[in-house]
Amino acid sequence: MSLESFAEIEPREDVLPPPGPPGAGDGTEAVVRSQWSLFARRFLRHRVACASLVFLLLLGALAVFAEQVAPHPLNPPLTSETLAAARKGPSADHWFGTDELGRDQVTRVLFAARISLSIGLGVALLATVVGSTIGAVAGYFGGWVDNILMRITDLWLVIPSLAALAIVAKQFGATVPAMIVVLSVFAWMPIARILRGEFLSLREKEFVEAAQASGASSRRVIVRHMLPNAMSSILVSLTLSVGIAILAESTLSFLGLGIQPPTVSWGNMLNQSRGTVGTPLAYLIYFPGLALFLTVLAVNFLGDGLRDALDPKALR
Repeated sequence: MSLESFAEIEPREDVLPPPGPPGAGDGTEAVVRSQWSLFARRFLRHRVACASLVFLLLLGALAVFAEQVAPHPLNPPLTSETLAAARKGPSADHWFGTDELGRDQVTRVLFAARISLSIGLGVALLATVVGSTIGAVAGYFGGWVDNILMRITDLWLVIPSLAALAIVAKQFGATVPAMIVVLSVFAWMPIARILRGEFLSLREKEFVEAAQASGASSRRVIVRHMLPNAMSSILVSLTLSVGIAILAESTLSFLGLGIQPPTVSWGNMLNQSRGTVGTPLAYLIYFPGLALFLTVLAVNFLGDGLRDALDPKALR
């Protein structure tokens, strides 16, 4: 074939490289997105996680403003009218029914949400701070420091948590602050092990070696360079710890070892109505149980959404 024949062949656009960078020559510019905008974009694609976030925000707002939005007083005086309304099933006036003392169950569920959510958030924050500190120190320094801290962590992991929680809560767990501390004592180990693994990987990275070579202190390297890169694991663990703490508090309160009346929580509501199963008053156990179930489920879905959105290697 002659050179003239080659000149007659039209070039195929589908096999030619693009003439320039994206947007060049077409009047547009390439969009540069920040890490947070990419995170928000990936998270908004997770519809179940978004719905869970909306549910948790709404539940939190209702719990905070329970005095304003509750349809009835939490502990109404024992009058003839109150006692006449006792043991009534769900109705237009009492959506979740009333208990043996005529107390509105919607009101009690809202006030119980305040206690259960505050304990869940408090335990998650305290346990995450303690666990992240221990895991970061162990992973960064390694050696004998890592061995000592991880052996202590393993020791706490082999302790039967429910039995130990029952014993400690029996002595100190009657108030919300005491319950937060008691549950946090047995909740920091998983995040410590996760952060330790993250820091063992991060300390071999070039940016950490460059920071160390520049004379940065260990504290600065950990706080300014390594913790931000482990933030995805911390946020996901923090979110999931909320659901675990709410379940642990409800379990102890159901066993009569946690929050005690007259303070109301979902756990002691279930404890007070456990004898109603199979009776016409079974609705007393349905609604606090459903609130507990939906809250923990939403927290887990939110944790899944955060994990997928914060993972740069995730396709969806």
